[in-house]
Order: sequence, then C-alpha cells, then structure tokens
Amino acid sequence: MVVTSSGSAGRLLGMSTFSPNAGAVLEDLLTVGSGLDMVDREVTAAEVGAAPQDCGDLVVAVVRDGLRLPYTDPGVAALRPGDRLIAIHRVGATAGGALRDTGANRCEPVRTRPVRPAIQQNCYGPSRTPRPTG
Repeated sequence: MVVTSSGSAGRLLGMSTFSPNAGAVLEDLLTVGSGLDMVDREVTAAEVGAAPQDCGDLVVAVVRDGLRLPYTDPGVAALRPGDRLIAIHRVGATAGGALRDTGANRCEPVRTRPVRPAIQQNCYGPSRTPRPTG
C-alpha cells in the first residue's frame, strides 16, 4: 500500500474542519511515539479466549490466518494463539493530559477544565466552537 502525504493531509484537514476533536485524535495517531499509536501485535497468553473488547488496548481488527477481520466479526469473539491485534495503544501523555496511565494498559480520566460552547462569527454566520472555561 502506498500512502501519499498530500492525500493524508487533505483527509486530515477535511476531518478537522468538521470535527476538530476527531482531527486532533487522528493527528495524534499519525505522531508515532507519543499519545496514541496504532500497533500490530501478537495476542498475549492472558488474552487467549477473551473477546477483542476485553484487551487492554482498543482493538480495531484481528488478523487470523492472514485475513484481517473487524473486531466485531463473530468469528473473532474468542481470541486464539497466533492471532494478531491491530489496536490503538497509549504510549505517553496525551496533549492536555486527559488520560493517565494506571498500569496494565489501562487509562483513567484526569479532571480537566470544562468546555463550554462559544459563539464565533465567521463568513457563514455564527457558529459554535468549544472554548475552555476558566
């Protein structure tokens, strides 16, 4: 597979225009080594027999016998030895410290300042965008 940077940048820009938060998460996924990373890893012994949703990482696909299956596929309801997981893994502090790693691949929310909508005027009329309170 070939990924062109201009195509990726255009999709990220489009996503960020309609959903700034989703765009920020995608940008975090594209920045390897901090925040959230997409990983391809083998199932651990402790995960064998469990559902993909029960793993410490956020599993989005399972590779079994060379076939990539979505985590919701009934055929991967119980993980097997030799399965590979395509998952989102937390590797460091996220950009506002919104999650704290509590060990064993588990994260818990950290209290952050509440966000309230603020009305801004643009060339298309008023729009609502989140702005931190305080």
